[in-house]
Amino acid sequence: EHRIAGADANPYLALAVILAGILRGIERGREPEPPTVAGPGKPAATLPDTWQAALRAFETSGFIREALGEELQSALAAIKRVEQDEFAAAVSPLEYDSYLVLA
Repeated sequence: EHRIAGADANPYLALAVILAGILRGIERGREPEPPTVAGPGKPAATLPDTWQAALRAFETSGFIREALGEELQSALAAIKRVEQDEFAAAVSPLEYDSYLVLA
């Protein structure tokens, strides 16, 4: 099953990983799984719910290492760590208003 990637996804990397997944399934003789149906009382598969958790999953994924190569996997993870640190260091308007202006 494939869902359209977010607007922030690199389309070339997204397509490369999608095609690698398709190729892996073909090479291993796997049949597609039935469509996922989620809703109240029937949750979908659990995905990382934080940027940190998603980055850890990406960094430790053997599939990503196989699909993109260890060097690209490491480089992309390093770039995203820098982005994550920049976001964490930024003070949001809500924080500014809550702790500096209204204090």
